Amino acid sequence: RQCMDKLCSLRGIGEWSAHMFMMFSLARADVLPHGDLVIRKAFKRLYGCSQNMATLSQTTVAEHADLPKRKEMEEIAEKWRPYR
Repeated sequence: RQCMDKLCSLRGIGEWSAHMFMMFSLARADVLPHGDLVIRKAFKRLYGCSQNMATLSQTTVAEHADLPKRKEMEEIAEKWRPYR
């Protein structure tokens, strides 16, 4: 969490960028990029949520409302620790 806070404090670095940096540059295995649209859509598809899988270029905020939220994704992914 400390690394995440430090990265997000930098101008232009948000949660998604920090997650990607931690996974690919720091080789951290236990990172769940819960804000990533593709990851959220995969959770929705694999864990029984509705199947409205619009393409990224055609999506709207309303279409993202039925995607799993952070807490739900963390609950599902808890069993994958430390390789989330």
